[in-house]
Amino acid sequence: MIRKILINIGVLAALLVAGDVSAQPSCRAAIPPVPADGYYAVDLSLDMLGHARRDLSDLRIIDQEGKEVAWLLCDDSERVFRGSFEPFATEVTSTPKETKVLIETDGKPLSAFTLCMKNADADKRATLRGSNDREKWFAVKERISLVNISNPERTEAYIPIEFPLSDYRYYLITIGDSLSAPLNITGVGVQTKQYSFVSPRMQEVPVKELNIRTEGKQTNVLLVLPYTIEVANLGFHISAPEYFSRDVKMDGVYQSYTLTSDKGRPLVVHYPNYSDSIRMVVYNKDDRPLQIDSIQVFAKKRYLVAGLKQGVGYRLTCGDAKARFPQYDLSFATQLPDSLAHLTLQQVELSPVIPGEAEAPWWIFLKTYGIWIIIVLISLQILYSIRKMLKQNPKQS
Repeated sequence: MIRKILINIGVLAALLVAGDVSAQPSCRAAIPPVPADGYYAVDLSLDMLGHARRDLSDLRIIDQEGKEVAWLLCDDSERVFRGSFEPFATEVTSTPKETKVLIETDGKPLSAFTLCMKNADADKRATLRGSNDREKWFAVKERISLVNISNPERTEAYIPIEFPLSDYRYYLITIGDSLSAPLNITGVGVQTKQYSFVSPRMQEVPVKELNIRTEGKQTNVLLVLPYTIEVANLGFHISAPEYFSRDVKMDGVYQSYTLTSDKGRPLVVHYPNYSDSIRMVVYNKDDRPLQIDSIQVFAKKRYLVAGLKQGVGYRLTCGDAKARFPQYDLSFATQLPDSLAHLTLQQVELSPVIPGEAEAPWWIFLKTYGIWIIIVLISLQILYSIRKMLKQNPKQS
């Protein structure tokens, strides 16, 4: 009896284990060689994020000998500075040799200005003088350097100029232009209520299909993505009407949104959702439908930090349905430098599941209810053996 029970258990267990062994990563990519031993940030491509599990527990960094490398998952972010800009009355005059910026203030003590100018790749030298009557000028600061005159987010840059605390009514900034063209200065003022915050960096997810259909007083929108991914924001490009305010209901979230005109700039809506498609309804009421030109989809940029060695080949894999979140001690987390070199994945290979090779229904049933089948078989085997023993040894009356 015991032998038969063990045989049944062994056969079913072997089948279930065989199913675990067959699980393989569906996405793999090469990590470029590193110039020296150290810690590096491996940027996760959209393909990796789209084929990995939602919690990214199936990501693995494997070296050329097949050994796992510990990694730390991070969100890519930047510190953003914000503040209000209060301009002064300003006059800008230029000659072939120099640009003069005359600034009129209220005479209150100041120790800094902010120059607002169009972005330029230039290196300029300037001086600052002060006066109370615009006739007699006094030195305030010499040898001012104007460099890094660019803003990656806008076409205008804000350059701070610090100087000793002064209370002149007028200030004159003189910028040397003898060796290059003048700067396009659009204003001078002070920035107040400055604050900073950490903002996640985003990457755009390609939209496979955009379907917009208006029926009655509502517009139905469907966006189809190439894979299931964690969406963060949506950017709406709406060309008409000029002014609008429409309520929007999106699938997968409980809150409603309001789209309000923003002078031609894209409207960015925070939309945290994990899906391969996005459905929404725009309620037009009695207004004409919105002219939606396009909708951008954004996901957070994420990367893995790992210690890599020079001359060793590494690859990153994901998509193993049987993988569990790795348990690394991550003892290096507190030793990381302030900045890390970022690596871009190469030779990304995708292995989508072929419909003909999908798991058969009987196999899905066996994996789901296999343990219960084993229990039932053991119970039946025990009952049969007890019944057989009772027949062979009837009770004596």
